[in-house]
Amino acid sequence: MGKLTLIQRQQAVELFEQGYGYVLVSRMLKLNQSQVELLSRMWRIHGKLCLMRRKNKHYPFETKKEVVTRYLQGDNPIELAKQYNISSDRLIRIWVKKWKISGDVALRPRMKGYPPAGDTNMPLTEVEKLQRDNYYLQMQVDVLKKLKALRENPPSANSPI
Repeated sequence: MGKLTLIQRQQAVELFEQGYGYVLVSRMLKLNQSQVELLSRMWRIHGKLCLMRRKNKHYPFETKKEVVTRYLQGDNPIELAKQYNISSDRLIRIWVKKWKISGDVALRPRMKGYPPAGDTNMPLTEVEKLQRDNYYLQMQVDVLKKLKALRENPPSANSPI
């Protein structure tokens, strides 16, 4: 089954507001349980605004880092999503997983498009050169920090990364 229609989402939200859980709602409306669960989580974060489709939002590095840190300290992901106006608590879990694998580099915005060709007509300004160099140096520092942490505390064979 594909995505939920607007009518299906509206019916589900009405049932959530009456106190029904996502398992019962999915059975009552004969809908995919995982899709209804996701809608339920979105409803707990955004209320009836979850019925509106949203464009993908980009979050600054500092926000991602702070949210990941607070999540790792034990804060509830749904409450964090509400507080920082993040579209989904799943997104927070994705950030945490990426951060555990790659460190701060995973949370930084990536440069888009192809890198400029070696022989471009417009030379980079001094500020652009410094920004580019700073970006690459920061990535190197983050990789070295992660390597140091792995050397100091190697993961055991049974523990997830």
